[in-house]
Amino acid sequence: MISVSVQEQTPLGLEQGFLELLLEKLYKQTCYDFREYKRTSIERRINRRLRATRTKSYREYSQYLDSNPEEYNLLFKDLTINVTEFFRDAEAWEIFRDIILPNIISRRDSFDRGDTPIRLWSAGCSTGQEAFSAAILFYELMEQHSNRSDFEIIATDIDKDCLAVACKGLLPTKAVAGMHREIIDTYFEQNEFHSIRPSIQEHIHFKQHDLVLDDPLTEMDCILCRNVAIYFTRELQERLFTKFYHSLRRGGYLFLGKAESLYGQIGEKFTPVNTKWKIYQKQ
Repeated sequence: MISVSVQEQTPLGLEQGFLELLLEKLYKQTCYDFREYKRTSIERRINRRLRATRTKSYREYSQYLDSNPEEYNLLFKDLTINVTEFFRDAEAWEIFRDIILPNIISRRDSFDRGDTPIRLWSAGCSTGQEAFSAAILFYELMEQHSNRSDFEIIATDIDKDCLAVACKGLLPTKAVAGMHREIIDTYFEQNEFHSIRPSIQEHIHFKQHDLVLDDPLTEMDCILCRNVAIYFTRELQERLFTKFYHSLRRGGYLFLGKAESLYGQIGEKFTPVNTKWKIYQKQ
């Protein structure tokens, strides 16, 4: 049997109109807003649900949602991108460890902030590997300063199921593949799963947060948001980066993914620290 694509069934312009109505419907039903995500990514992922439900157009799929409300959660899962790993892009993390973290600690001490902890936001944390990576490096460095309790990481994601996994700190063996043996032995308890030691977990607070709709966190010394904004339109990226600007303390750092960049007026408010790995400092 010859398969027929969505575009072959309905004129492209009309089908795009149904796509916009579908995203509006998803927002009204779930309060998750994907209306300003890049269309190429959105279409690819929704079309996956069309194949799974054997519907042939966005209009037919919308009707399917009316009859099968449990499909909303499956659609949400396909629209959210949950790809993460420990110390992704090792060179970038070396810069974070050797330059960014020492500067954050030095600035905090020079401004005499007393008992105010260093605050880091891992935005779009998925199942937590990025937040755990940052916490391990923080812990090692703060140990040199004889104060391991002086930092906190707020790790947020839109997907509550991913957060539930992250909160447990339990990771399959494949998740730590490629990490240095010393790190595994020092910071993980190894049984059937690898679990993050409590001394690391106690510094991380996971919470549900929508980067598009929710107010940003505040008083941050550093924000990690890597490979999240690449799925947003340029206009949505600019609004997100403006939120991050207001989240950061003066001199705070923004750590983006390799394919992401600051530009326009908001880009002028940051100083590039490393252009290859897209690390910026708030002026």
